[in-house]
Amino acid sequence: MTVAVIVATARDADPAALTGLVDALADRLAALNVPDQRVLARPDVAPALRAVGRAVTECAGETAVLREIARLARTARDGLAVLPGDLATGGEVLARLLAARGAGALTVPPGDGTVPVRTSAGLVVAAGSATHRVTAPDGGFPGALYVSGDRTGFLAVLADRIAGLVDDGVLRVQDPVPLLLVGLVRAGEPVTACRAGALPCLRPRTGDAADAALRAVAAADEDAARLAAAVRRDDGSLPARAVGAVSPRFVRWAAGRDLTPHAVTAMSAVAAALAALWFSGGDRAGLVVGGALLLVAFALDCADGQLARYTGTATPFGAWLDATADRGKEALAYAGLAAGAADAGVWRLAVAALVLPAVRDLISVRAPRGPRARSIVDPFDASVPEPGGDWLRRLIVLPSGERFVLVAVLAAATDARRALAVLVAWNAVAAGYALAARLLRSAPRRPSTARMAVR
Repeated sequence: MTVAVIVATARDADPAALTGLVDALADRLAALNVPDQRVLARPDVAPALRAVGRAVTECAGETAVLREIARLARTARDGLAVLPGDLATGGEVLARLLAARGAGALTVPPGDGTVPVRTSAGLVVAAGSATHRVTAPDGGFPGALYVSGDRTGFLAVLADRIAGLVDDGVLRVQDPVPLLLVGLVRAGEPVTACRAGALPCLRPRTGDAADAALRAVAAADEDAARLAAAVRRDDGSLPARAVGAVSPRFVRWAAGRDLTPHAVTAMSAVAAALAALWFSGGDRAGLVVGGALLLVAFALDCADGQLARYTGTATPFGAWLDATADRGKEALAYAGLAAGAADAGVWRLAVAALVLPAVRDLISVRAPRGPRARSIVDPFDASVPEPGGDWLRRLIVLPSGERFVLVAVLAAATDARRALAVLVAWNAVAAGYALAARLLRSAPRRPSTARMAVR
């Protein structure tokens, strides 16, 4: 069972406010089936917490907190969550953190009162502390960290090492938890950025601020926030973003009727099969109706993943099934177009349209690489933020969503031969782009002596 460590040692937090916030946080963790809670508190706060029935370990300083976290991490077989005692947030935000695989850190929009972080591709790639600076931060870290059971041993070693560096005066510390995040990131551990989004995630310091924060948490519409997070309208795919503007109603409707994501995947496959059947007629009406059905299949393909995330039923098998079904739906659509054209040349185009994306994917395969390890002693963030332009790359490589829409529109507007010919040409460009990118990555480079640092 996951162990939750609540760190109630903030120096500038009012003791009465801190006691109330710890009590509220503990109740929310218990509601998420995390009853094993250990509270680390300042000596002046500990009596009030014991008075409300909390088991408390007194920690007089930051290094004591780090060493106690290390001790608890060694015995936490199913995962360890470290949370600030003055954190005011709801169950949905905490659930996102506890669902992280490997390691996760809660992130909020950048602002005062949080430690700066920078994220990329859903991971925290740079984190700040009283010692460490971050180049071009795009978020804040409110101090909530989770490490799964297979990483707790490393966290224990890391916490002990950081405590030693603080004792030696190598690292400065105001809050010990950001140093743990810095240590994980600098060690090359992938740390998932668990975004709070629009949901309240606050660290009030006074009694009035704490009361206001708890009222904001109670008033938040967590179901709407969970639905918005499931839709992912900013995933970079233009067709998926367009579907995301209308799919929330369907996702909520499907969840209310206990439809599973697999059932929606099956509905998408049926729509694609019907599209292929209409395509096979070869007439104008068949191409128009088939194109419309293919767009329905694509919309349902987006909705199955959204439903899985909304209901918390996403699994690796579901992701595999969805990707496999996508390839099958493409094959059905291209075969239907070729059958309707009754031309051997169109069949060759259909085969090429199916094979070229697989060739591009094969060229693009790279061994997974984690973040580059760096010394925790170095206060500067030497990594350079990657430039934007993901939307242009997606346009060039033409992922499955864009292919569905392109075929549907071109088939309805022109004919099978033109639709498949355009798709083959675009896929050929995408394969050439992938090959050029692979050759550029493989080319030997002279080592750079430039080092970016903010001083």
